[in-house]
Amino acid sequence: MMLQIFFLRLSSFSVSYSCPISVYGVFAVRDVVEPLRNHVFNRSRDDPVTVDQDPFTLPLCSPCRGMYIPYELVLLEVDIWIKKGRGWVSRPKITFRIP
Repeated sequence: MMLQIFFLRLSSFSVSYSCPISVYGVFAVRDVVEPLRNHVFNRSRDDPVTVDQDPFTLPLCSPCRGMYIPYELVLLEVDIWIKKGRGWVSRPKITFRIP
């Protein structure tokens, strides 16, 4: 079975933050074919993406290869941060790994 990710929406905090917000971090998939990260979203702290309206949908990059998911064996790596204020204090929004 092949995995395809169409969008990444940050919805749990839409009331807490006012637009625009700057988001950076990593959303990657590791499968059984190759253990290296296959990035779907990858922005550095120095080059965040600015989301200026609801729904808070992040622009995704094309993965470098297809993601093969046999028997539900996949590792999702998500580490998303939000820059806030003039001092650009970062706050972790999502950080988890799903084996």
